[in-house]
Amino acid sequence: MKAFKFIYIALIIFCPLIVSSCKKSGKEIVEKIATETTEKTAKGFAKEASEKTLKTLTKKELRSIDWKDLMKLIRKENINLADALSRLDGSFQRKIGKAIQSDYDFYSALISSNRLIDEFSIFTKNAPKATDNIYIFKYFAKCRDLERRFGVYNALGNIEIKEEMGVVKFFNRTDNSVIGEFRDGIFQIKEPFNTGKHFLEQNSILKKTLIPNAVYKIKGANGMTYLYHVDDLGRFSKIEATGIDANELLSNVVLAKENLNLGAGWTKKLRTVRQTSKGNDIDATIILKYADDGTTPLAVKADIKADNKKIISESFENLDYLAKNAFTTEENASLLNKFASKTGFSTKKKADLLGEMDQDEELAKLIHSNPELNIRRWLNTRNHVDKSKVARTANGRMVPNGQVYAGNVYYFNPHLNSGLMARLNKYGTINLKKFGSLTPILNESSVVTGSSDVTATTATLHATLSGLDGMDAGSYKTGFFYGFAQDNLPEDVQAAYDGSAFSAQLNGLNNNSTLYYQAYVCLQGKVYYKGEVKSLLTTDAKVATADAASVDFASAVLGGTLTDATADATCGVVISTSSDVEAVRAGLIVKSEELKDSYSFVHEGLVPETQYYYAAYLNLGSGIVYGEVKSFTTPAYDFDLDNDLVDLGLSVKWARFNVGAKSETGLGGLFGFGDLTGCNNSIDPADYASADTYKTASDLAFRAFQGRATLPTADDFEELFTLCQKEWTEQNGVTGFKFTGPNGNSIFLPAAGTRVANDVTALGTEGYYLTGTVNSSNTEFAVGYQFAASVNHRITAAVYQGMAVRAVSTAKNVPFNKALLYQKWYLDNGQDGKQHVFEGPFTQWGVTDNWSTVSNGQPNIEQQIHWEMGTDNGWIGYTYGKDYGYMELKEDGTVNIHRIAEDGTVTDETGKFTIDEANKVIDIDIDVLCANTWIGTKSGKLNILSLTADGLQIALPDGDYGYSLNYYSQAKADADAQVPVLLNIADSSWAGSWDALLVAISPEDLAGQHTFVFEGTCTDAMVFTLDFAGMAKRYPNSFVRIDDIKLDGTSIRFDANRFYYGDIEGNGKYRVQLFNAYGAGSVGNAVPLSPFSNVENQGTEPAIHFKEKLEIVCTVITDGTGAGIYTPNLVTVNPDWGSAWGYNAGATFEVKYENFQYSLVASQFDIKYESADYAAGSIMTFVEVADIYKYFPGLHATLDNLYLDGKEVTFDASKVLDANESPKYRLELWNCYGATKDKGCAFGTPDGDVIKELGFSSSMEVKFTFHTLFSVPEW
Repeated sequence: MKAFKFIYIALIIFCPLIVSSCKKSGKEIVEKIATETTEKTAKGFAKEASEKTLKTLTKKELRSIDWKDLMKLIRKENINLADALSRLDGSFQRKIGKAIQSDYDFYSALISSNRLIDEFSIFTKNAPKATDNIYIFKYFAKCRDLERRFGVYNALGNIEIKEEMGVVKFFNRTDNSVIGEFRDGIFQIKEPFNTGKHFLEQNSILKKTLIPNAVYKIKGANGMTYLYHVDDLGRFSKIEATGIDANELLSNVVLAKENLNLGAGWTKKLRTVRQTSKGNDIDATIILKYADDGTTPLAVKADIKADNKKIISESFENLDYLAKNAFTTEENASLLNKFASKTGFSTKKKADLLGEMDQDEELAKLIHSNPELNIRRWLNTRNHVDKSKVARTANGRMVPNGQVYAGNVYYFNPHLNSGLMARLNKYGTINLKKFGSLTPILNESSVVTGSSDVTATTATLHATLSGLDGMDAGSYKTGFFYGFAQDNLPEDVQAAYDGSAFSAQLNGLNNNSTLYYQAYVCLQGKVYYKGEVKSLLTTDAKVATADAASVDFASAVLGGTLTDATADATCGVVISTSSDVEAVRAGLIVKSEELKDSYSFVHEGLVPETQYYYAAYLNLGSGIVYGEVKSFTTPAYDFDLDNDLVDLGLSVKWARFNVGAKSETGLGGLFGFGDLTGCNNSIDPADYASADTYKTASDLAFRAFQGRATLPTADDFEELFTLCQKEWTEQNGVTGFKFTGPNGNSIFLPAAGTRVANDVTALGTEGYYLTGTVNSSNTEFAVGYQFAASVNHRITAAVYQGMAVRAVSTAKNVPFNKALLYQKWYLDNGQDGKQHVFEGPFTQWGVTDNWSTVSNGQPNIEQQIHWEMGTDNGWIGYTYGKDYGYMELKEDGTVNIHRIAEDGTVTDETGKFTIDEANKVIDIDIDVLCANTWIGTKSGKLNILSLTADGLQIALPDGDYGYSLNYYSQAKADADAQVPVLLNIADSSWAGSWDALLVAISPEDLAGQHTFVFEGTCTDAMVFTLDFAGMAKRYPNSFVRIDDIKLDGTSIRFDANRFYYGDIEGNGKYRVQLFNAYGAGSVGNAVPLSPFSNVENQGTEPAIHFKEKLEIVCTVITDGTGAGIYTPNLVTVNPDWGSAWGYNAGATFEVKYENFQYSLVASQFDIKYESADYAAGSIMTFVEVADIYKYFPGLHATLDNLYLDGKEVTFDASKVLDANESPKYRLELWNCYGATKDKGCAFGTPDGDVIKELGFSSSMEVKFTFHTLFSVPEW
């Protein structure tokens, strides 16, 4: 829905005149309505009203109800509303009473809320002039009603009104800007507008509901004035505009009202306006006519001038009204009574017509669309028909012959002329060729005046004609009118029609003479259809078409050779994709910048793989001379997904250049909607697409770039303009926008202008870019995107308006690495309890899908099918969780398939395969591994849809579908395998548990802290190890830290510095050796220094003694071992936040991992920092080491000495703390935000956040030592 469409949702409550049990005849209803008195006494109505409710009052009853009687009814049903109305001024009450009689929507809004009066008082509290303005009140009431009942957007939520110096002003609450001013019935809109996008989509006050009896006055971007008149019911009644251009005529006038379809005649007139206009020279007045209180116009009266010439001054019926409205018997009868005196038909004939209208909805629509004319037409079909006086017209209209009217003999409207058909058959012998068609045999565009071929004394005239298929040649004639004045063509030369065209030659003409000619067709010697008037100039001048040169995918060098050209002539080429000579001559005009005997130029904007036909021309002013038609074909363009697309960090990648261009600053072609050639210059919407072209065969980007890109959407453009930095700039002499994306990459969009027919405008000042979306409410318009230096927005433009095209794509160039195939593959159907790569073992695609559409993500316009079938589709013929075996592809072209059938039968099969790398196809001579399924072909040439180290998809063609088999690899199976955690614990008798499985951890859960529980017993352990099977091999850069050990629920002390870590046995198993008399570091079957006590050379460890349960808390790190070089940094911050962040004077230390243990190397430091900015003290002073706390949270350091300005400072060492800001370790001297804030400062008492004792004037020297990586217990 367009934003400037106004919607009234009315409650239509019928008062039926026909009851189901006793239907009245049409005649009875007419007589009843005709004799019914239109006025009731107050007493009579009061009695009737006592039986009514507010919601059952009909429109007709409201028109005659007295305000006092209505107030009684309101008070009876809604006392609060009645009281609120009673408090109003008497004159305002009377205005409301009068308004509801003519506006049922207002009445419905009024009675729907008992707070409406109070809400209006609040709304107008700052605008006294609005408090009793009935029109603003009606506007307010309808807005509120739409919001309450239907949730429809209205502007009130964001608007407030104020009165300033007698003017009621409407303000935007968000930014307090003035939206408009209301004074003396004129609403002057102040809110700014974007050019190219019609007003009604932009302005908050111009949405949905309008102020009745107001005139909305708007000034456009170029100072032009628009007046939108609103009638008493809040509907547009008249639209006026002056000094506008053709685009503004369409967007702000023609499209201002929804449901407006004025037919082909109206469309053709608008094209004439566009052709006549030279810019901002159009004046337009549109008057809209409605049926009673309806919201869809019946008809439009238009007066439009262009270039000071009146182009349109007539009325047009609204076909949408006729198509979308049905009428009740009461409405039909009321209309017939209204027009009875004007048309003079009897009561009997009124009843007859009413009966027909009730039975024939189309007839009813026609009568309502133009009552007086069509009632007369209906009456005339009841008169006697004299076949000799039947007018053989071809336009479907009634034509008088004396007192007799008749319909079109060839095509006629059956809803008006059904009686005529019967009478013609009864009284005459005329053959009616077709019944029931509403389409005339010909129309204004059926005959087209074509080009001419001239010499000094002769001229051959050409024309085309359509619509006479199957007609007797004796019933028409074709030819040309001609003469020496454009408005006087007295001569006539006939020409033979060959089924599509006709030509005639004129001889004996004078050299250098201007002649005007016009093609025609005449039906039955009476009715003429004519083409436009064209001119020619007899001359000896000639032009020869040159061969095309330097043809590539986007351009060609074209030209011609001239003979006897005049100095004021122009030349160039005309180009088309039709081989028909007339089509070429009517094709896109490409002018040469210079006139010389032999001319040539580069023509860009071509489309790859397209055959073009062209001819050189010489325009002599009064006539055009053409050369012979020649052709060329552009080659394909290999669109490179890596280099021709730019990733800006948005949802789509943008092409580097326009379609029809070869570089970023090339303008490319200007294409109408659905034009795949770049040379369609028609202004007939029928010659363009009327449905979305995005991802269809009419998608120009898809066609031009080998299916690897598509047209953008308007959302794509808005994302580009919103999320990118944009700069209006000039590159290589071309103006446009440079866009820099969030990731720093950039593209350039040139301001390529726009084209209508052959005329290009706005080149270098504006960009018009096409999308693939048609306007859903009027398919003669399409969505585009327009920008200039200071504006950018989506637009709705005529489908024939040529725009630039910049493609977008989500495709990527995924390399095909066949070496990844050479391993074992398993169906991904959860046979080991999990899905590894895909959602299930099958995915449904189109049979045309391949590597390009699946892996590369290129659009598939033929079949947009993609269904992840998951694991619950038993009908497909597989069982979830069932092991179907594996398929092993080997580098030598051998395939081994280990199949396991549903019944458990195992077979092994060997075959051969080859790989077509270019097309990503496997050719296999045995059935691939598949569940027991009926689908698809399982051997032969099969498309590989995707291949990674983890997954493989092979498509099985099956009719229109391709069901991919989804496999996961052995490598993925290994990577996804759980890590078993094993415990070895035994006493001196070797009794205990060996490789006891504590838990198996999935890879995604491995990193982090875990608690392992073993239930059992141990007395004085001799062996105590924790093993992670296979982890050292799969995660060679890993580390396990022991955080806590509990024996029978009690934590014990340990020194983790004495543990051994890593692949101790060299078998890929990661082991933490807590105690092992025979393990790493043991001497003589004893542990030299136990981690659990200070006892040396123990063969068993008494501390490891439990009766029921052992608990181990540990942290697993898979992305680092903790070993490496670390840098200690001195950080000190003064009260003004002046700081030395990261000063270290080159100091480093090493965490060394050697012989499966960790140790510190070079861990004592002396760092001196010199500055004069710290005399006021410190709010933070600490030594910081990045990343180490992640591995070693038990790291311990001490402050050895502190010197300020060379003097040693005494301190309480117990208050210099080990702290952290994980993953950073800190030795904290003072931190007003850290641990020392609560524990107290080692150097003095804080003054607020400041420790003045840490102040220095010239230097701070810190000596400190790192002692241990893990906490050391006190034994």
